Amino acid sequence: MAYTVTWRVVGPDERTVETDAFPEAFGRHEDAVAFILDKLSAFPSLGFDRGRGFWARTAPDRRIETRFSIAEVPAYSDAVPRA
Repeated sequence: MAYTVTWRVVGPDERTVETDAFPEAFGRHEDAVAFILDKLSAFPSLGFDRGRGFWARTAPDRRIETRFSIAEVPAYSDAVPRA
């Protein structure tokens, strides 16, 4: 299996404003988590919402969030590229 990371910007009413996936594929779940943590490291307000299953960073005004999720996908080749 391989893992991909998606992100979406969510407004205060839980409405998705924008969404996309990063092109990298990860061979291990831990590598995908490390990728997300690296993306989040520049922001002061972040965390993992265990109940809803995503990592997020909050904008300074706390009106929007950028949320990151990991999805398991079938490996598309014998060698899964690692980011």
